[in-house]
Amino acid sequence: MKKEQIVLCYLNALGAMAYSLIAPLFPPLFKERGIENIICSYIIAIISLTNIIAAIYCSHLSQKFGQLNLLLFCVIGQTFSTFFYGFIVFITNETLFIIAGFANRLFHGFCTGIVNVASFAITSQINKGKELETATGYMALSWGAGLTVGPTIIGILFDLGGYSLPFIIVGFITFSGVYYTYYILYKADLEKLERDSKIEENINNTEINNENDNNRESYMSVLKYPPTIYLALCLIIELNTLAFYVPTLVNYLKDSFDISTSKASLFFLLSTFGYVLCTQVINTITNLFNNFKLIFYGLFFGAFCCLFIAPMGILPHSYIFILIGIFCEGFTQGIINIPTFIELTNVGKK
Repeated sequence: MKKEQIVLCYLNALGAMAYSLIAPLFPPLFKERGIENIICSYIIAIISLTNIIAAIYCSHLSQKFGQLNLLLFCVIGQTFSTFFYGFIVFITNETLFIIAGFANRLFHGFCTGIVNVASFAITSQINKGKELETATGYMALSWGAGLTVGPTIIGILFDLGGYSLPFIIVGFITFSGVYYTYYILYKADLEKLERDSKIEENINNTEINNENDNNRESYMSVLKYPPTIYLALCLIIELNTLAFYVPTLVNYLKDSFDISTSKASLFFLLSTFGYVLCTQVINTITNLFNNFKLIFYGLFFGAFCCLFIAPMGILPHSYIFILIGIFCEGFTQGIINIPTFIELTNVGKK
């Protein structure tokens, strides 16, 4: 594997690791301060909105500021945002605490979205043919690896130093991505690849404009395609399902089974294992169903999994069912996410 591709996978894993920290740590903090659980859920869920916004405007921002400049800025943004999560606990005013949580989540989600889109774009530039397929698989796997490392770090560091320590340590780890982005990706002369890509894109845009009487379409014009709206809604549903059951589950495990926050974070490793397993078998599954049917089945199966995860009165009072549900939900995330991103790419090409 090329060293540039290793860096891109590393950046992808860092984004997933920082993304996974907030879920098990925020709910107990909000409960301790007497803030409604639904607010915590909204803060966790809002990242899906900023990811979509970032994906829409990434191309425009890349042309304006440069692909690598934008990538570097957003990796730095991820770093400072992760640090800020650790210090938000020192805000005593409830209103300011909630506003800071929302604002930081929005900023972190935007940076993470840009890093994901830009890293996949660069991956497509430096790899061709079968190499691109392999590299895309490694990118998906690196995201799952980041989600695995995140909960593991939480469990260890939370017991050692409390709430802030996991964010501080992960913040320093994320900062290493700035170093590798600058000293490896820039030296790989990706600027030349970017310029070539811009030239080709400008030629294509000129042809399109001539065919449409020089009427330039906005970046939001992609939403005119019905598949785009459907795919965006699927992503929102899937991400918000995760965001809303996590806060409920963490507090439920603590109240019903006396499971600490650090141990509860390890439960989410099963979700990651399910996602990683899906990345290994998704090609076989897509040969049996087309992507849109697969996404539909994934949403249906994900809803069924939530019956095991939520504190349902009709199920036996055992966390074994919760573990099964979390694993299956992680597998479902892969079934939904991977075909969705493939189809979004196809829509973009059209």
